[in-house]
Amino acid sequence: MFLENPVEYNLLFAWSCEPSYDLVKDLHGFDDVFVKFLEEVHNLSFFDLELPNKIFLLLNKADNAEKAGIAGQFKSDHERCFLTAISDHGEGLTGESLGFLSTLSMNKVEISGKLLMAVFGTTDDDRRKAFTAVRLGINQGVIGNLLPGDDAQSFKEEVYDAHGTEGPEEYFTATVAWIDRYMSGPGRERSALTRALLLSLRSFLGEMREGDEIA
Repeated sequence: MFLENPVEYNLLFAWSCEPSYDLVKDLHGFDDVFVKFLEEVHNLSFFDLELPNKIFLLLNKADNAEKAGIAGQFKSDHERCFLTAISDHGEGLTGESLGFLSTLSMNKVEISGKLLMAVFGTTDDDRRKAFTAVRLGINQGVIGNLLPGDDAQSFKEEVYDAHGTEGPEEYFTATVAWIDRYMSGPGRERSALTRALLLSLRSFLGEMREGDEIA
């Protein structure tokens, strides 16, 4: 997100509850590090980059906090310190806490799902469904209705069937490659409308190949 769309990005600031947690020392360290982090964010203007849409706080190692009986206190103290620092030092910035997670007691799918829902408002399952719908729409709604039967069948076999188990980027890359082969193939008579629509699809997929972006 940061490299591809420098004007539209979020930043994640993670902080863990260590076994040696000490309320005073930890909050002081958190505030010191986070304020320096905010200063670096503002320094992005040196590279002509806009400020992020939002900074998210992720508190990690809930299992350590629960064992020490301080989970609630740790969460409330650090969220309050986080929001105060943004208010005092983060001019033009907004922040939101993602709550407490634990990489030891939660699997990667659960953690990824929580982050995706909080940051993007979507889950892995939503993204997979979006990709499936777009993939089907290209095959049936565009290729199937636009090209002659033999050519549409060729696309189905060479792209839709052959790359059906791959991710969005790989699938759309294969679609672009097929369109390139089709457009340069010998002996094919294509109307100006067909050429224009295929080139438009190719250009769109060539620039944005992530499933959620396409959707």
